[in-house]
Amino acid sequence: MFYKYMKKQHALALINLGVVRIGTLFDFRRTEKHGTRMGDADEGKLIYRFPAPPEGITLTADTQTPLIRRLFEFGEGASLTLRNGGFRYRESVGDCYVFCITDRLDRTLAQEFECDTCVWIHSADRFFEALSAIVQARFVGLFRCSYQTRVRDHSRWGHDDVHPALVKDPSYGTQHELRAVWLPLNSPEIHPYKAIAPGVIRCCSLIPF
Repeated sequence: MFYKYMKKQHALALINLGVVRIGTLFDFRRTEKHGTRMGDADEGKLIYRFPAPPEGITLTADTQTPLIRRLFEFGEGASLTLRNGGFRYRESVGDCYVFCITDRLDRTLAQEFECDTCVWIHSADRFFEALSAIVQARFVGLFRCSYQTRVRDHSRWGHDDVHPALVKDPSYGTQHELRAVWLPLNSPEIHPYKAIAPGVIRCCSLIPF
């Protein structure tokens, strides 16, 4: 069971006309627009920390980790000494199109989003197939968000099993969010937009709420 909390006029446009708003990952960083419960300034970002004790830690070409190798180039016999705290490396993924839903039917959650209507997506496969037909991008899939800290040890760089676009701070955990993700084909800069996907009409309906 999947649900989409919406304002009533948008929900009616979806189930009767197939009008859908396709969002973007970077747009959700705009907390001045979406607020701090729907928006998140750190969407798509991860921070890798490399701690260093006061006495220092020395790295060479033979002891560097994959992240250090990415950031620094060691010549023959060269070394790097880090002291007093080390450093943090912030990484951001590219933008992508997203459509967010949840698997929880919860009036409190709807109120959190300032929504008064719930749309039941009763045929998710057909729903996202219909959406993908009108989104000019490559559909990657529907994924469950992972609620975890964005700050992690440098040793996890390159080995994270969750894509940064799906990482949410634990404070958002009650949302139980899933995201459909599309990667843009060409344009490096994308924006949210509304489109009509007639095929979604038969896949969703209003649910008493």
